[in-house]
Amino acid sequence: MRTLILGFALFLGVEAVAASTPTLAPRQVAIFNDSDFALVQLQARAPKTKPWTFELLGKHSVGVGRGAKANMPAGPGCLYDLLATFDDGHKQQKLAVNTCKPGTITFSR
Repeated sequence: MRTLILGFALFLGVEAVAASTPTLAPRQVAIFNDSDFALVQLQARAPKTKPWTFELLGKHSVGVGRGAKANMPAGPGCLYDLLATFDDGHKQQKLAVNTCKPGTITFSR
């Protein structure tokens, strides 16, 4: 009986950890371009790191007043810094964005 109780407690502990750990699967986030220029590049990195590691749009761009889905990298965390580059050359950063939270990330000037 004692072994059964210990086994059940261990099972509950493993289930609790699994439920609180974010998924490692790639996910998509909705973005919207509310600026006057086309969004031609969207990059991501882990917060407070130096290099912009991930290109999220590939060869695509997001026109003025348009939305798109961006593929986030698979990873254990939800927070990413984002850098949007527009066709006129200006850039906009959004820091520590929670990409696991439902909703749309809007870029505007």
